[in-house]
Amino acid sequence: MKCPLCNGVLEGADSDKSESLTYPDISTSLRKMQFIIRIVVFLAIIAFVTVVIVNYATFSGVYWSLLVGAELCYGCFVLIYIFHERRSLQRMIIGQMLAAAVVLLLTDFLVGWQGWSLSIALPITFLGVDVTAFVLMVVAIDGWQSYIMTEIGTFLLNSILLALVGTHDWSRFSMIMNLVSTGITFVILLGTIMLGGKMISNELYRRFRV
Repeated sequence: MKCPLCNGVLEGADSDKSESLTYPDISTSLRKMQFIIRIVVFLAIIAFVTVVIVNYATFSGVYWSLLVGAELCYGCFVLIYIFHERRSLQRMIIGQMLAAAVVLLLTDFLVGWQGWSLSIALPITFLGVDVTAFVLMVVAIDGWQSYIMTEIGTFLLNSILLALVGTHDWSRFSMIMNLVSTGITFVILLGTIMLGGKMISNELYRRFRV
């Protein structure tokens, strides 16, 4: 009774004759969305050029226009990535997580590198992605076991970040944040593997051939 691709209700769905059902025309909506994306990207370019000129005219030793440019690039990337054709939800989550990590590190670097990206922002980002993957596994009907790859990825990134923070002279708060984030992601991953049973083991075998 609905399109399996766009979930739009088929025309003639209220009719008694199933032969009259036809797929909805979504080409118009796609063209409108593509036009809106082009407008947003164009405005982002204009905004970046403007802030570069203002930064140059009022330069006081801080390249704050690069920070604005990074945020604009991230916003455009998210917009284009979300509406990319045939993009799975899991790939969208992973792609946005990696893009957010780059922007957070760049932002911290441009404002003088205080380390908050490694001690606070990235642990919260990884933890949020892992919890999101767990929720999607709970509510998903088909293919829920594939989200185990997102959980494995976030746990590995958390572990690398924890090792990086542990080998440097970071504050106790930074260590606690990373320990909490890594611990929670590990518990979620372990619980998924143990409770997932045969479907999780089959998914791991399909992915890693183990």
